Amino acid sequence: MTIEQIIAQLCNLREHCESMINPAEQDCIWAYDVEALDNAIDMISDKAVRKMNDVQMWLISGVIAVAVIAVSVMYACLVVSGSHKRK
Repeated sequence: MTIEQIIAQLCNLREHCESMINPAEQDCIWAYDVEALDNAIDMISDKAVRKMNDVQMWLISGVIAVAVIAVSVMYACLVVSGSHKRK
């Protein structure tokens, strides 16, 4: 099950619990279930966003590292060939 499927299923469960709330009942257990599901959905969503951000940062770091290596190799080639000196 993907994170999106888990969140969708929890949202469906939340809707069911909300439909079971009896407004006449002061301390309705279904209201607590809705609150718990809201918190769980938020936590899972936040974690998914953080995980995606971690992956994106890892990829960006990798691209930067490759670019630095490429520039270093090009500079080394210029130094070896003597092309880096101004004429």
